[in-house]
Amino acid sequence: MGICPQHDVLFNELTVEEHLLLFGTMKHIPFTSLKEEVERMIREVGLVEKRKVAARNLSGGQKRKLSVALAFMGDSKLVFLDEPTSGMDPYSRRFTWNLLQRNRDDRVIVLTTHFMDEADILGDRIAIMADGQLCCAGSSLFLKNRYGAGYNLTMIKAPGCDVEAVGAFLRNFVPEAKCLSNFGSEVVFQLPSTSSGVFSTMLQVLDDEKQNLRVIQYGVSVTTLEEVFLRISQDREEEAAMGVGACGVKVVDQIRRTSATSVNSRGTHWTPITSEVTNRATFWSQYSALLTKRVRITKRDKKNLLNAVCIPFLFLVILVSLPEINVTSFVTSGDYATTLASTSHQSQCSSADISSVYVSSYCDSYSFNYCDLGVIDCSASTCCDKTNVESPYYACNMCDGTSPSDPVTPCYNKYCLDQDGAKLQATLNAFLTSVVVTLAFAFVPAAIVAFIVREKNPNQNAKSLQLICGANVSAYWLSTWTHDIVIMMVTVIAAMIL
Repeated sequence: MGICPQHDVLFNELTVEEHLLLFGTMKHIPFTSLKEEVERMIREVGLVEKRKVAARNLSGGQKRKLSVALAFMGDSKLVFLDEPTSGMDPYSRRFTWNLLQRNRDDRVIVLTTHFMDEADILGDRIAIMADGQLCCAGSSLFLKNRYGAGYNLTMIKAPGCDVEAVGAFLRNFVPEAKCLSNFGSEVVFQLPSTSSGVFSTMLQVLDDEKQNLRVIQYGVSVTTLEEVFLRISQDREEEAAMGVGACGVKVVDQIRRTSATSVNSRGTHWTPITSEVTNRATFWSQYSALLTKRVRITKRDKKNLLNAVCIPFLFLVILVSLPEINVTSFVTSGDYATTLASTSHQSQCSSADISSVYVSSYCDSYSFNYCDLGVIDCSASTCCDKTNVESPYYACNMCDGTSPSDPVTPCYNKYCLDQDGAKLQATLNAFLTSVVVTLAFAFVPAAIVAFIVREKNPNQNAKSLQLICGANVSAYWLSTWTHDIVIMMVTVIAAMIL
């Protein structure tokens, strides 16, 4: 079965040829004849020069031609075309009509359209719907005879033409003739088809009386299918409350009975359309085609490739470049030494002036926190000798990096980490790593889900179209899983290496 939706369901990243190869594979065309069928269909729709062009670069009419070609790929026996010529210029529309007429043999084509000329030319049987309900169905001639007014006689008036006199003249031959419109220099009379036998005589007399009737020229046309459609729609609105079809007849029921009778009288019957069981070779060929589609789309979709690979890799590089958190680099008040004395009064210190009591208690009171040098056991002469290396004064002078007049001497003590500090440092580094890795891997599923959501977009629903055209559900999801897991593994391997 082939389907051409009203809105083009195409993959912007794939070319015309790649579209036909994909749908040909899903419709079980043998690989040996697939290329030949693609070549034939490209010539049929007139896209030979556009075969290597991506779908995004095609015009609206060329996209419609490609959609029609996809519907006919694989010699589909049942084809649904939803307004296939919408958006086409007159030349392309006529070209598509010829294409449909050439490919109508041995298949059923269901076509919807708003162009009545298109339905009149292409349709063997035409069904007209109004307000969502089927009003009538039949051949073009049947509908025109049943619902049309017959013929329209259009005249071009000369100045001083009396329309009433012209109408009286026509009613002498066709009593049912009535004036449809009278605008400007044109007047239109409606003539029933039952009176077509007198047209020859009436027109001969009209040629003789043109001067007297002040008629410059005239023409006769049959009722168009568009007029039939407008009449049925109008009658449907007027009679909708009664629940009957146009002209007060339950046309649908009548059509159903007639169709059944006709089928039985011909001795024919419809057989249900069954799909063949997909064998293993067909499954893997579809899997390969669907996987190739995903790979090509990913390779040509720069945004998706950026989200799936480049941005995660960038986050991992940033993680490697960041320095580790070191808790010993944080300075607290406990890291500063306590000022034990003012060095500005060093010259006043002498052993003769120091009491033995103060000397004996000096180390016990102060030296335990003096520049982290520990307790110093020294005599009074040694403690007060600022030139002795064992003197606490000498240690203060070594710590003091400023002038001797500075009374404050800070010293930074860098301690080795204890067990709690090591745990804190490991926790902070692990937290930083987890945050960056999480951000990196968050882009991968986002890129994967974006394509799946796009294929299930209600405006296009490319997934449903592929399944309707014969794609195996398992092959579809297996190809999707294979592609996505490979993309995920690229980021995982990069994270393991870095």
